[in-house]
Amino acid sequence: MLRGHCFWRPYGTLGNMGKSRMSNQKTGTPTTSQLVDENKRLEREVEELRGMEELHQQADKLIEVAIRRRLPLEKTMGTLLPLLCTHVGGVAAWVRTFDERLEMNDFIYRNGEREFPGSLDDLYERIRKHKRYVRRGSSGWTMVSQVLAVAGEELGTAAVLLPERLERDEQHRIALRLNVWSEELDNHLGNIALARLKSMVTDELGDALRESILDEGLERAIGILHREIQFERLMLVSKHYDDPAGTSLQYKVMEGGALIADSSNPKDPVLDGLIRAEAVRVILGQPTLVLDNLGFTSWREEALIIGVRNQQLVGRIVVCGKHGEFNTFDRDLLARFADYIRLRIGDFNREWKHLSYTFPAATIKRLLRTQNYRTALLTPRECEAAVLFADVSHFTELCEGLKDPTAIGHFIQDWSRQVVDIIWETDGVFDKMVGDCVIGLWGPPFFDLEPAEVCARALGAAKRIVEVTEGMQKRAGFANFNRPLTVSSGLNYCTLLVGQIGPNDDYTAFSSGMNHTARLQGLAKPGEILALEAFIKELPDPDGFGELQESSAKNVSAPLRYRALWRR
Repeated sequence: MLRGHCFWRPYGTLGNMGKSRMSNQKTGTPTTSQLVDENKRLEREVEELRGMEELHQQADKLIEVAIRRRLPLEKTMGTLLPLLCTHVGGVAAWVRTFDERLEMNDFIYRNGEREFPGSLDDLYERIRKHKRYVRRGSSGWTMVSQVLAVAGEELGTAAVLLPERLERDEQHRIALRLNVWSEELDNHLGNIALARLKSMVTDELGDALRESILDEGLERAIGILHREIQFERLMLVSKHYDDPAGTSLQYKVMEGGALIADSSNPKDPVLDGLIRAEAVRVILGQPTLVLDNLGFTSWREEALIIGVRNQQLVGRIVVCGKHGEFNTFDRDLLARFADYIRLRIGDFNREWKHLSYTFPAATIKRLLRTQNYRTALLTPRECEAAVLFADVSHFTELCEGLKDPTAIGHFIQDWSRQVVDIIWETDGVFDKMVGDCVIGLWGPPFFDLEPAEVCARALGAAKRIVEVTEGMQKRAGFANFNRPLTVSSGLNYCTLLVGQIGPNDDYTAFSSGMNHTARLQGLAKPGEILALEAFIKELPDPDGFGELQESSAKNVSAPLRYRALWRR
């Protein structure tokens, strides 16, 4: 540590170089001696300017090499600090600045044993306070220092230590060279800080969009984006690509940092209706009234396209800047934001598609808004539920009558679609289809309805399925079918193991009660609805069912006790 008397003094503004010393002379012709002195002074200044230019060129070259070789800041400073000392005659140089992790770090070079006086932390604060400093010690040393900054934003401090007590003119010369060197370093540090900031914001956006609830993740991510870009308005619209009805539609509109419209919590019915009506046009990038009404005059947009071989347009981001066009940093950040949104909405679309095989749209929305919904609601568990088996009566004879396999396929496709719609419209779950038999469940996945309500909905669905099936006979191709087109149905309320089971995570149920229901359906006559006694007991109004019956069934130990619904 250097010892001896020292003092702090800010050196004044730069730019005194070139000021003629003849300006104080009386008016008249300069003497030969004065001209010689002035000429020598100018030669020194030219030499100094050449030295500063050489320092500038060499520092610039070293930074170019560092960028080209992608050197870390520590390696770069390992070449820049010795260069500074060489050009000013320094014995030590020190920089405190942000490294690639945006953490404050010290970079020190010493050409000998001398160290910077005092605590580096105190030195750092003093430089920051006074911006530019010279400090001299009575034991014979001088330190010249300044802050590092880009566009008014401080990035750190730089200082060089010289082995002599320098006078003011020499201090000024060293300060000029330090400033030239620092200007080169400032730009490099600014680029590092900007790149690191971009990386950190990108990571933050990724973390936000990893939220299991997409809606909450989107809201967090949009907030992060607004913090960094300060856009005026933003609209994000997306939906599942295989959803012409728009039930999976999601939108968010932000203005001035506040969320003014949100599909998950629509507060303005008129605005909600307008956005839903115009959503497809927004997604397609077509002119739309909704953007005009929301005040979007000029904007930047990103199409949300998922898939590689089979690309699907699933959404669009529209952003309006406060000052018109976005700068390079903002554009890059918007592009990265859009990339993360694409990935997350791609995940959402895959989840929606998988769940849509089993659940109605309203149930899917509720599931996807539940924290860790797979664990919380879809993990296999034992529960009480209503079960329906509905099978097309005389299906073998129907196939013989239709003969054409395509016609048979079209019938099953049309019939099963209508049956599944009925199950979903009554808040049921489509379990599976076995041949020409559809299986539905009521109660899962939320189990928030009373048994009486669950059974009433299952019964209502069974009645509607009979009506829809019998109504299909009036269509072309079935009029000549020599038997009534109808279904036979079985209903039960029993304990099930229900959840995502099997290699494809299909949502399904297993139990002896399921087997009993299947056997009961096999006992039903065409157009008949049979219900086991456990189901009848849960109905709020069991009127309409006939007398209690008993029948033995294959592989069932006890006789089945059931009642038949009277047709009206």
